[in-house]
Amino acid sequence: MCGNREGALPSRASRDYCRAMPALRRLLAVCALTLAAVLLAMPSPAGAQGYLDIYDDFVDNGVIDGDYPFARLQDALIEARKDVLFVDFANAVSDALDAQYLGGGSGGSGSGVAEADSPLPEPRTPDQSGDPPWPFLVLTVLAGALVVTGAGSSIYRRARR
Repeated sequence: MCGNREGALPSRASRDYCRAMPALRRLLAVCALTLAAVLLAMPSPAGAQGYLDIYDDFVDNGVIDGDYPFARLQDALIEARKDVLFVDFANAVSDALDAQYLGGGSGGSGSGVAEADSPLPEPRTPDQSGDPPWPFLVLTVLAGALVVTGAGSSIYRRARR
């Protein structure tokens, strides 16, 4: 332990000064400089500039043609939705995400995909499925009951006058 026996700090002239503190400060300074050098040498994170090459692909012809990972496309979509000026880019990224999610590759035709090329199944009409449209039938019955009770109520009130 550094210091004299009375608890007071020694003077520099007495040559009994504790040298541990300046050494600790030098060690902390060296560690801080090393950490700063490592942080400066590291490349920028992929999320910050990962969507720029996707945007360059979009600017090239209005379609995202390249093969990009799903996570990078999602990051690009999040960044594009932050600014109103990038609506077309956000739509193109969304199309590329849909195509990749459905297994059709990451590219798309931008504004519209031909019906025959769509990987989505065509919805069945009630006639093709064979099931009656139950919600429509229930709402029709309820509307009919409302009309009958309203008409009956008004007829009853006019008759009672």
